[in-house]
Amino acid sequence: MEKEENQRSIQQNKSLHKYCTTLSEQMNEAGYDQIAVLGQFNEGMRLPWTMESVKNIFREIARVMYGCESTANLDTKQIQEVYKVIDLRISEITSISVEWPSLEAMSFENIENHQEN
Repeated sequence: MEKEENQRSIQQNKSLHKYCTTLSEQMNEAGYDQIAVLGQFNEGMRLPWTMESVKNIFREIARVMYGCESTANLDTKQIQEVYKVIDLRISEITSISVEWPSLEAMSFENIENHQEN
């Protein structure tokens, strides 16, 4: 069981804001724009996926497609359309496609797991 960490401290929050402000000022003064730097920033970087990172992608695509700031604001058709866009693009890049969870799929998975045991 993982130990739950405390929320960042007030000092850490102040440090985060100071760091972001100082870095942004120095990047602008040196003439670096965001697109050029971010294009190189990800090269060679290895970040594991989390539920939160996938949901952030989901949230961003929903915002672009439907203007929703929260996935809670998507209707039943919109949430499926966002899923299709993301799953298609991820599968194009990685060959990984994940079926949208449904009661039917979960019931079938439970039956398969029970048969294996």
